[in-house]
Amino acid sequence: MKPELSIPFPSDWQGIPPGMPSGDYMIWLRWQEKAAVLFDRIYFNVRVGEPVPVAEDLPSEIKEMAVALSRRRIDVVGEKGSDWALVELKQDAGAEALGQILMYKALWLSDPPDSRPVSLIIVTNSINKDMNIACKHYNVEYIIV
Repeated sequence: MKPELSIPFPSDWQGIPPGMPSGDYMIWLRWQEKAAVLFDRIYFNVRVGEPVPVAEDLPSEIKEMAVALSRRRIDVVGEKGSDWALVELKQDAGAEALGQILMYKALWLSDPPDSRPVSLIIVTNSINKDMNIACKHYNVEYIIV
């Protein structure tokens, strides 16, 4: 199932991102100015992957909600010219954040919106030497804010 890109925002947009948890929002606020330089457009709360099966006898609005909520959610997708960037914002990012961003890439590439290359970024607030090593191994940019 193709990524659900939602509404594109200009990279210098200053509002509260839709669907972003408060911990991620704190990281976003610290990285927002840098993101504005990196990207032309940004998307928040981008859903990827397959939804869970939903009972057919449910009202249509409940089915739509269940489908949307059961898909994985990428915090930020940045678009710059001929490239995409998938971004995971995480306080004290560890192995979970790395696993998430790698899974998001696999799901994105399973039914991509187009043929542009995809890069991966984890943005966090704390330095973790093991994460730095692992991110380099998997070609994931690791940014401390």
